[in-house]
Amino acid sequence: MNIEMKYHNVYYYCGILNNVIEYQQEEFLTKLWEFSHVYLEKVPEKYDKESVLLLFCRWAVKSIMEEDMEEELAELKQLIEESADKNEKALEKVFWNNGVYFSFEVERAIEHYYGKSNHFYEWLLEETYDLLEDAFDDYLVQLWIGDKYENVVDKIAEEMFYILFMNRDFLLYFNHYMSRTHEVNFSRIHMPEWVKRAVFYRDRGRCVLCGKDLSGQLAISGEREIHYDHMVSLEQGGMNDVTNIQLLCSSCNLSKGTFSATSNIYQNWYDMNKG
Repeated sequence: MNIEMKYHNVYYYCGILNNVIEYQQEEFLTKLWEFSHVYLEKVPEKYDKESVLLLFCRWAVKSIMEEDMEEELAELKQLIEESADKNEKALEKVFWNNGVYFSFEVERAIEHYYGKSNHFYEWLLEETYDLLEDAFDDYLVQLWIGDKYENVVDKIAEEMFYILFMNRDFLLYFNHYMSRTHEVNFSRIHMPEWVKRAVFYRDRGRCVLCGKDLSGQLAISGEREIHYDHMVSLEQGGMNDVTNIQLLCSSCNLSKGTFSATSNIYQNWYDMNKG
């Protein structure tokens, strides 16, 4: 299965998540609690293709998008209040300043992914509201009911997951955080083949700690040299989730024990220092 990467602000969202998880500053702790205790409800005990990280990305995209749109709405409200006239023509002038439309993040995302405009301005022309905030809330509800809003959130989240899954440092921080959100120590269970394939190809068939090439071992020794290790161990509250698994050789895995660790060393695609 392929994923079509359209990159609508995906690195912007990834950057925010990376800072939230790595630094866990006071201002973000409430938000993290909302995800792990309200949105997620409970940590799955078994490997699920709908990874906890994917769920986190979906929740985060919607939360960040809503916060950004609150600021955009405040800016729009200010522009309308500063307008000399309050008629329909004046409203058009506020939204279309020198031919450039005042857009919201959800509008930009829908146009980016679907090539279709879905302007809040047109919604205002058809509806009557006393408060601009009420109009915008109803506009978002209708977009969500019509799947457009939800679909772009899902698409951005999938692209984020694709990028963040490659970043083992982030995955270690994320799984450390998740290990502190529950009091259950999960059991070691059968690891599905799709998990092994994803981790093997992400880590390019090499032990992430010592760099040993394990690709040949797959055929020769039936995976006896290949260990699929929990970055954050089950004993420390680690999850049975594809984002918590890394590729190790038997020697590194045995010496690591229940310690939580990974490596930020990656094999480069090519040698940049040689002609």
